Amino acid sequence: MPYADLAAYTARYGTPDDSARVTTLLADAESLMREFAGDRLDGSALPSWVTGLACTVVHRAVTNDEGLKSVSFVDAYSASYADPSTGLFLTQEEQRLLAGPVIA
Repeated sequence: MPYADLAAYTARYGTPDDSARVTTLLADAESLMREFAGDRLDGSALPSWVTGLACTVVHRAVTNDEGLKSVSFVDAYSASYADPSTGLFLTQEEQRLLAGPVIA
């Protein structure tokens, strides 16, 4: 069972301009998320927050044309960027959620 599909993305963010790209990115996001979750989320009942997170990761990539992951202006300008091939990344909090205990 995939973490999310185009229908789940559309329900949250509306119809995307490029459905094929979003579908591909949803599969990529699942692969990225599995790096942190391992097989803990495999099974028949996938918590709905996992679907929401997959859609959020993709939406962030679709709407972030510059690929920025973080920007800081403390003493000097500093920026970090997401994977340049997809624009996908997980925040530290999202990584923690995926690695932590699953509460359905």
